[in-house]
Amino acid sequence: VIEGDKAAVLKGAVDFAASKVGAEVRRLCDVTAKSPGNDVFDKKRKQYAKARPGEAAPQAIITCIAAATDRTFDQGLQVETKEFKPLMAGDQSKALQYMFFAERECAKIPGLSAKPGPMEHVGVIGAGLMGGGIAMCCAEAGMKV
Repeated sequence: VIEGDKAAVLKGAVDFAASKVGAEVRRLCDVTAKSPGNDVFDKKRKQYAKARPGEAAPQAIITCIAAATDRTFDQGLQVETKEFKPLMAGDQSKALQYMFFAERECAKIPGLSAKPGPMEHVGVIGAGLMGGGIAMCCAEAGMKV
């Protein structure tokens, strides 16, 4: 952890990167992740089948994660390809893409040419993690919070 202003943090990051030059590279494709066990995968499959019934992608993702824990990297890529090629061209993918663009299109009101004005003041309700983060970002952007 580097404490200080932005210049000190930047210098610390550069020094750290320089200290790694010439060091042995650890390639994640050479590491097999430890499996949490088939019972965990089965539990997640049931959880997502209930939470997102009929959706194929969550089950495919679980299959890919399981493959990453019991096969080589190249074998895992083969499983990923087998699982996701049909999903990319499937009806669910087309429907989700349609919904994505439809949501954006319906926000456009025909004939409306007015643009929003600058935001100089903002009020944030709630001072928890999210509210505090929003307030901080707005203050850093120069708004009165």
